[in-house]
Amino acid sequence: MREGLVLLELYENKLIFFEFKKKTVTLVPDIIREEFKDAQVINEHNSKEKVIYQVYLIENHVEFTIRIIASYLNDSITIVADEVSITIRAYQALHKKLANDALD
Repeated sequence: MREGLVLLELYENKLIFFEFKKKTVTLVPDIIREEFKDAQVINEHNSKEKVIYQVYLIENHVEFTIRIIASYLNDSITIVADEVSITIRAYQALHKKLANDALD
């Protein structure tokens, strides 16, 4: 599925989008904290090939975990969450901010 400049792949609670600018990866923690107010974002891995963020949050008294993997080799960002709705919210927040930054 294509949405604007982004190619999407959605598998249950895993979503992958392609064609992002590498410099925007540093914006991911702030974008996630803005969308999920009490989220704890941890930079779990940082290398030339990829960056992995682990996100912990509580919403409506339920704990959720999100993994966000930015692959420089594939120019892709993979979002995996415990619930599909959380995956979609994370994607929407990232896509909105990253697509707007891509237009600048």
